[in-house]
Amino acid sequence: MPEKVKFVIWRKAGWDYNILKQQLFKGVPKEVYEKDPRFEKVLLRFGAYMRSV
Repeated sequence: MPEKVKFVIWRKAGWDYNILKQQLFKGVPKEVYEKDPRFEKVLLRFGAYMRSV
């Protein structure tokens, strides 16, 4: 997924962890989406952003 698209998703989600989960993995059990590599990337970027604020 292009970085620009990811940023739009994050911005739309309001940078909130729970909203990010809902936006990206709607209706998917937690055990499934936590294994998805996209989820890990979002967490890493989100964490870096929050630490920089």
